[in-house]
Amino acid sequence: DVVFATSKGVMLLHGSEATELSPYMNGKHYSIEPSAKIIVESQEFFSGFAETLSDSSPFMAFIQNASATYDYPGKRLIFINPNENYQYIYKLDTQTWHKLHHPDFKLQQVINSYPECLVVASADNGSRIVDMSTHLDVSTEQKTEKVILATRPFDLSEPDVFKTIKDVRIRGQFPKGAVKFILLGSLDGINFRVINTLRGKSWKLFRLIILADLDPTDRISWVDIGYETRF
Repeated sequence: DVVFATSKGVMLLHGSEATELSPYMNGKHYSIEPSAKIIVESQEFFSGFAETLSDSSPFMAFIQNASATYDYPGKRLIFINPNENYQYIYKLDTQTWHKLHHPDFKLQQVINSYPECLVVASADNGSRIVDMSTHLDVSTEQKTEKVILATRPFDLSEPDVFKTIKDVRIRGQFPKGAVKFILLGSLDGINFRVINTLRGKSWKLFRLIILADLDPTDRISWVDIGYETRF
């Protein structure tokens, strides 16, 4: 199999058949709103992630200047752009895209060393080689990982209808206090504001930012959102 980037997106060539891996990554590029960024920066241990959320490079611009490496044990493709402080990850088993940010080093260059997944990284104390297959290895001794999940705008299947959020329940397996969220509301899908109180003002569209501090065995499974329509 061969993976390559085109003007349409990331393609996977299997034999003579080409499949697009990034159909949901095209379209408008949404960055985190300044008001939400301030809240993220105020959270202990999460301040270093806010700049990653507010990136200015759309996915297609990022991928055109990126190189890819394959993490065989993790079943994921890692796309590294040396001009950015984050990476895009494509999980082959779930067929989903994610962002990855390392606060202690910056990935710079892929090393051709399959089946190892070696990458040159730079830090304050110089350059080093990081094995991406073992760096995120699941073990009982591993420290918790800081995670931020930011959704695209969603309308709860009722576009152009004013809605007030009643409750947000994040489902999964994690200890109490390990997961927080920031809810954003918008009337035009362009300008979003932080919603400080549920059951307050009504909005047409929403975004959800989840801050999590998880053990390797913890997980976030899904989100339940209750709402009322307003006329």
